[in-house]
Amino acid sequence: MANKKQKIEVKEVEQPVVSPEERIGKLQTELEKLNKKENKILFWIMDAKDNPSGSVGNIYVMAYMLKELGYNVAMLYQNDDNDEFVGVSGFIGEKYMTIPHYNIKNDKVTINASDILIIPEIFSNLMEQTKNMPCKRIVFCQNFNFIPEIMPIGVEWGQKNILDVITTSESQKRLLMEIMPYLKIKIIEPSIAPYFYKPQSTERNLQVAIVARDRSDVNKIAKLFYLKYPLFKFLTFKHLNGLNQELFAEEIRNSVACVWVDRETNFGFAPIEAMKCGTIVIGVIPDEPTDWMLSDTKKEMTDGIIWVSNLNKIHTAIVSVVSSWMEDKVPNNFSENMSKFDNLFTREQQKEKVQTVFDQYIEERIKELNEAINIFKNK
Repeated sequence: MANKKQKIEVKEVEQPVVSPEERIGKLQTELEKLNKKENKILFWIMDAKDNPSGSVGNIYVMAYMLKELGYNVAMLYQNDDNDEFVGVSGFIGEKYMTIPHYNIKNDKVTINASDILIIPEIFSNLMEQTKNMPCKRIVFCQNFNFIPEIMPIGVEWGQKNILDVITTSESQKRLLMEIMPYLKIKIIEPSIAPYFYKPQSTERNLQVAIVARDRSDVNKIAKLFYLKYPLFKFLTFKHLNGLNQELFAEEIRNSVACVWVDRETNFGFAPIEAMKCGTIVIGVIPDEPTDWMLSDTKKEMTDGIIWVSNLNKIHTAIVSVVSSWMEDKVPNNFSENMSKFDNLFTREQQKEKVQTVFDQYIEERIKELNEAINIFKNK
C-alpha cells in the first residue's frame, strides 16, 4: 500500500453555536438521509497509480458493491496540485473509477452526522484529525501488521473515539481483540475476481509462476533452483507481481504451479486465485495463517496447498510437482482438495455480506442520532 507514512491534512470547519432546537432539526434532517440512503459513505484511499495491493483493490470492490446496492459512495484522497490521480482502472477495471473521487486539497466535501467515513488502518494521523467530526468513523483493518508500524507507543483507536472496525477474517479479529478488546468488529471476507473463474485451460506451459512480496525471494527461488537441479533448465519461472488481474489470471492458468511467498500476508489472495484456476500452489507457511489456510480442525494447514516451512524446501517441492504433472500422476484427491475453494470467496458472497454489515451500521447510526435527539429534548 504505497507510502504508509503519507501526511494527511484535514481541515475542520469551526461549527457555529446553535440552540438545542436547531440541533434537533439538523439531526432529524440527517435521520431522513439515513432512511433514504442519501447519506454519504466515504472511503479514504491513496492513489494506487494503477498498481494496487490486494488491500487497495478490495476497498474499491467494496465501494463499488455499495454503489450497486444504492448507497451514495465516494472516495477521498489527497494529492498535490501537480500530481494527477491515476487510480485502478487499468488494474482491476474501468468501472471502479466511476465512483466519485474527491481531492480534499481542492474539492469541498461536507461531512455530516449521517455520513460514514471508512479509514484504512494505515492512516493513524487521519484518525486523530477527524475525531471531532460529526460522522460515524470506522477503521477498515486488512493488515494487522501495519498497526505496530504506524501507531505511536501507548496510543489506541479508542483514544481517537473509534470503536467500530471492519476486518477480513476471524484470525485478524482475534489479533485485534487481544490488543483492543473493547472494539466492535465486523467481518467482511474479500472475494476473488471473475477472471479466475473462466474455463481452465487443458494446455499449460512448462513454467512456474512466482508471487512474492520480496523480490529477493524470487531470486532465491529461481536462481537456486537451477543450481540445485540443472536438468530442469527447461523450466521457466515467471514473477507475476505488478500484472493487472486479467493478465495475472492468464499466466496462472498457463503455469504448472504457482509458488507463493508472503510470510506477513493479511489474507492471501494469490493462492486462492491459483486454486480456482486449477493450478497447484506451493506456499511458504505464513507467520499468522488466515483461517481459510487451516484444516477443519484448525490444527493443520489445508490439504489444498503444498506447504513448506522455508524457501530452501521450495525447490524440492517444485521438482515433485512438475515431475508429477509431466507424468500425469497428480493425485486425484489433491485436485479434489483444491476444488473445495471453487464456491468460496465469490463476488456474490462478499456483496451479500457488505449489504448485511452496512445495513447494520445504518441501523446503529439511526439509533445513535435518535438518542442524541432525546438528549437535546430533555435539555
